[in-house]
Amino acid sequence: MTNLKRIRKESGLTQPQLAEASGVNVRMIQHYEQGVKDINAAAALTVYKLAHALGCSVEDLLEGVEKTYGEWIAIGDWLLACSVCDEEIEDPDTGVYPKYCPNCGKEMSPIKRVEG
Repeated sequence: MTNLKRIRKESGLTQPQLAEASGVNVRMIQHYEQGVKDINAAAALTVYKLAHALGCSVEDLLEGVEKTYGEWIAIGDWLLACSVCDEEIEDPDTGVYPKYCPNCGKEMSPIKRVEG
């Protein structure tokens, strides 16, 4: 599920309601939600209008974008690894990771999760 669809549903809006609130064509919203069009490549004004109507940040709508929350980082399907002590942190239920290694204090580096 795309971030746009998840946030829209959490907001309790239908696609037509979001279209009316944002001024973005309902067909475009459908395309972004279905992945037919890449919201990361959308015009900045379009993403801004959607974010404003949903009460979230532009970054919240983008896919695969790293977001920092003070000492924590949200990175989706990634792991965090420390280059100093090789500490790896698996995805917690919250999807939010510590930004710094709990063992040595060095900033953690995101690495793509490999299923296998």
